[in-house]
Amino acid sequence: MNNIQGSEILLQKEQISLTKTIDSILKKGIVTQSDRKKLLSFLASNPLLISEYIQRIN
Repeated sequence: MNNIQGSEILLQKEQISLTKTIDSILKKGIVTQSDRKKLLSFLASNPLLISEYIQRIN
């Protein structure tokens, strides 16, 4: 596997994790400390977020 494929797989896993975190927040109606850390970590590691994710996080 080359670096580009590895990066794409990592990004896909991060997107899946982000989607699960956002869905969990919406279902529970609260943001836990763990949720907050996951969101901040994703934001810090992905400065060029897709607008869909920015809207969901907001």
